[in-house]
Amino acid sequence: MSDLAARLAAFLSRRLPDADTVSVTDCVPLQGGYSRLMTRFTAHIDGAPRTLVLRADAVDSAAPIETDRVREWELLAALTRQGGAPMPDALYSDEDGHELGSKAIVLDYVEGGPFLSLVRASDDTALPAHADALCDLAADVQAVDTAVLPAAVERPADWHSYLDELITQWRGVEAELSESIPMLRYVGAWLERNRPPEAPLALVHGEFQPGNIMIGPHGRLVAVDWEFAHIGDPREDLGWATWVEAIQPPALIGRDPVAFCARYRERTGLSEDIINPLTVAYFSILPAIRVFAGLLRTQQNYVTGTNTDLRTAFLFNANITAFEGWFHATRQLEAAKQSSEVSA
Repeated sequence: MSDLAARLAAFLSRRLPDADTVSVTDCVPLQGGYSRLMTRFTAHIDGAPRTLVLRADAVDSAAPIETDRVREWELLAALTRQGGAPMPDALYSDEDGHELGSKAIVLDYVEGGPFLSLVRASDDTALPAHADALCDLAADVQAVDTAVLPAAVERPADWHSYLDELITQWRGVEAELSESIPMLRYVGAWLERNRPPEAPLALVHGEFQPGNIMIGPHGRLVAVDWEFAHIGDPREDLGWATWVEAIQPPALIGRDPVAFCARYRERTGLSEDIINPLTVAYFSILPAIRVFAGLLRTQQNYVTGTNTDLRTAFLFNANITAFEGWFHATRQLEAAKQSSEVSA
């Protein structure tokens, strides 16, 4: 940590040429997450302290899930320049790692604390308000003007080709692996047969859930960990949050999905055929391949000995949980659709 503090001080000094003195103290690793190393530190700029966060690639091992730090920086920098996006400001970047030892981003620190801790400490009477806040944050993400996003963020040609590509990934990743995984083919076929109505493409956080949310100024929620952000179907964020809360309660969307969807429609102007509990449930399955494709590839590397990160071995358990969850979700969705059709 002393070496990191010295590196950070030199790094900031080069970006703050008008400052007479820059020093760094109180480097504290932040817990949570498998893909990046996070460190909170205090930068003293001409004697004035400022708390910042370093988000960096691991130096000595391969992360269980690989993402592009340069692409993440370009996205966050564009959102910061635009202003108003629900995220901490992205301040500086070491894009090749020669200054800080690995590719890294320095962000503003959010003082309010983790949203997940607040939710878990709350009683049942407080959960509706937390669900509303989560819904409003999801709507704020969708409202971001995608025109300001950098070229590194791919723009799908249209919704149908976008969904085609995402469904194809479910089958495609299996072809890359040394062993067959029938569950991937089953889910891919099910997703193809049960496509939802088209939705306008928008900015998607990509890993939207309470564990990646902080309480910002004036109680406004802000999202962190944007490494999977992309332009896609906004229901992906709602679906991913639904998936996560099913295995890591308490549920915010799931406690009253009808009310949650109604509020989201009110905030975004999307229609009920696009935003409803059944379409959100569909997207609790579809986007999971973005994370699990990389995870499955990394796990294969672990088996063959080209990746020795013990976090990868730990995450083998995630496969079993996911497979079981996807299978039950498809069955429950089919039953719910049949029931709604009979009622109609």
